[in-house]
Amino acid sequence: MWLAWALAAVGLPAFALPGPLDPTYGNALRHYGDAEGLPQASVNAIVQSRDGFLWLGTFGGLVRFDGRDFRVYGSVEHVQGGDHGLGPASNRILSLHEDGQGRLWIGTQDAGIGLLERGRFRHLQVCEERCQIDRLLPIDDRTLWAQGAQGIYRIDMRSLQAERFLGARALLASAHLPGEDTVYAGGDDGLWRLGPHGVEPVRLPDGRTVRHLAASPGLLWLITHDRMLYRHRPATGEWTRVRTALPLDTRLGTAGDGRVFLSDDVRGLRMLDDAGREHPVPGASTLHAAVVHPDGLGNTWVGTPTHGLWRLRPRDVAMLHAPGFGGRAPGRVVEDDGRGGLWLGFGCEGLWYRAPSGEVTRLPLEDAMQDACTASLFYDAAQATLWIGSSTGGLGRLRDGRLEMAWQWPGAKMLGIWRSRDGTWWAGSSQGVRRLDIDADGTVQAAHAIPGVADVNVARLADAHAGGVWVVGDRGVFRVRDDVVVEQWTASDGLPAFARAVHDGEDGLWVGTYGGGLVHIHRGRMRRYTTADGLSDDTVSCILTDRRGRFWMAGNAGLSVLLERPIGARGPRLRTIGAAEGLDPVEFNGVTFSACHIDAQGNKAFAMMRGFGWVEPGRLDVAARHPPRPYVDRVTLSGRPLDPYALPTLGVDAANLEIVVGVIGLADPERTRMRYRVGEGAEWVEADAGRSVLLPDVPWGELRFEAQARYFDGGWSEPVTLRFLRPIPWYRRDWIWLAASLAGLLCLLWATRERRGEDGDYDALIERARARLQDGRTLG
Repeated sequence: MWLAWALAAVGLPAFALPGPLDPTYGNALRHYGDAEGLPQASVNAIVQSRDGFLWLGTFGGLVRFDGRDFRVYGSVEHVQGGDHGLGPASNRILSLHEDGQGRLWIGTQDAGIGLLERGRFRHLQVCEERCQIDRLLPIDDRTLWAQGAQGIYRIDMRSLQAERFLGARALLASAHLPGEDTVYAGGDDGLWRLGPHGVEPVRLPDGRTVRHLAASPGLLWLITHDRMLYRHRPATGEWTRVRTALPLDTRLGTAGDGRVFLSDDVRGLRMLDDAGREHPVPGASTLHAAVVHPDGLGNTWVGTPTHGLWRLRPRDVAMLHAPGFGGRAPGRVVEDDGRGGLWLGFGCEGLWYRAPSGEVTRLPLEDAMQDACTASLFYDAAQATLWIGSSTGGLGRLRDGRLEMAWQWPGAKMLGIWRSRDGTWWAGSSQGVRRLDIDADGTVQAAHAIPGVADVNVARLADAHAGGVWVVGDRGVFRVRDDVVVEQWTASDGLPAFARAVHDGEDGLWVGTYGGGLVHIHRGRMRRYTTADGLSDDTVSCILTDRRGRFWMAGNAGLSVLLERPIGARGPRLRTIGAAEGLDPVEFNGVTFSACHIDAQGNKAFAMMRGFGWVEPGRLDVAARHPPRPYVDRVTLSGRPLDPYALPTLGVDAANLEIVVGVIGLADPERTRMRYRVGEGAEWVEADAGRSVLLPDVPWGELRFEAQARYFDGGWSEPVTLRFLRPIPWYRRDWIWLAASLAGLLCLLWATRERRGEDGDYDALIERARARLQDGRTLG
């Protein structure tokens, strides 16, 4: 009845209902395999270290992942004379744990336990360094239990001493009950509780043996050899059979956030609540999980036995797709009816109405308009009339249950229908603009051409803050008042060609362009912002303004939210929205007049290359995010690796210093940037997420290297800093040269003094010469 009432508002008959049209949220799913750098398809363990990296245990080695790049640490045992501190003792990694000191514990299939500490690997003396370690279970910062094929070991994490319990009793599973100092271990010989007071058996349901164990607060979960799922309450000793006839190879485990999951090849990944009810994970119905880890940044990482690593991320943006087209129909036009209903044009497949209930019906346009390709929509609530502009210049009118052609613009393409705030009706097309006279009955009485914009291919019309309307198109933007162009901004004024969107308000005129970025015109001055200034896309085909005055801009690379106006000296503060938030695909389809829309409730719809992006207020937090973390991957000097944790003093002949840096950006790895500088106070150099910095000539004295990271739409992180010291040799110090210069000067003065001493006193010599002359004159 609600659907019939809603459709009756515009006279649409209730027929041809293909089903509901609901926003599709769920999870976005992404796969990582060998093509992305994963060395092997079996991901057996996942742990997130305190610095943000994901560490993966595979049968191809230990893997470090920063969200974009994988770095593999392979075994170096087979390398004769190799540095065993550079890799684990085995490539077959089954379990991982990071302790309170930041050390990574590594359980292997054939080489016991290893440790990674400050970039160096070492092998522990546990089970003769040859056993299989399936699981590492920390109790606190001092005690770690390790379960494997030869038994279960309790390890003192300070002394690294291990004590074996149970022996080789065919242990297959273990679990740690949160909040307790005990662990449970089981296998073909039964189930045991291990703790400070030793080992005690736990009674199992009759005839059962253990295959898988998991724990949640106060509960122990168990899968038996005959594929039954049981729940056990240790406090009361109660056993409850939850499920029978589980599929073969069903796995039971505890996710990184403490939840318990089930997984198999038949129904994929599910979460268990305390009552044993299964909750499917959206997007993961095909994933058979070996390990599940939520990273605290919105992602859930799923390691599988045979199909690599997967990322599940909740969609903050929904997609609306026409029923029956498999999500392939492009979005074109959108309009709301003011009562929660929505009109949507998909490709050239007619027009669809979505009632507030989600039910949809299709309105065939072909019979009345001879064209199912809609170019614009405008709903007149006062007259309960929907106006429809077609791609061939036709104007349709839907009212009182009838769809009819109201007017035709001969030769025009992509007719846009719009009404300004003073009640004037306008039509824009490939042939400029017409002002329409429409009477109270909805009849188009006349169409008046506007001479000044006759050659403009019109993309948008908008009210002008100073009066009149703005005409936006391929020649620029033109303000029309009383059918005369009174202001214009074109290429001759510096406006990029092909304007597509406009917003006019107290802070001036904002123009979105196709390929030329965002332009701000205020008090006669123009300022253009592009990707060079921090814009995420140089195409801005649509601008919507929300209740807080923020711009929602659609382009070829998704949506961008301009968080602050005016734009400061550092450039636009943006939040970008793309595939990570749920857009699929990310490219906006801006070829029509009403390709984006915001309703009275703040819901925003954007025509995409397939379907519509749908953003609900309150569901997507567009505030700037915490920045990602930069890190130093490695440091080399003339090709020789240096330890970044303990950098040595550089020698006199130091040259070709290389610093490789990266960014840990699990929240949005595709949109990370970094910058670096060499020398305190030097200019920053901005670069991509991964960067190698080479200094052929290393400066003398102390050298400071800094790197920062950010998302495209956020601020810079705290820097990661390295300090190098290359002492100035004694023969290059300034005081040495000064002393040498002074010594040379003294030597010169001394030599001059010696020559004067040899010749005697000059005055005495002159006197003696005079005396001889006088004697000569007397004798003469």
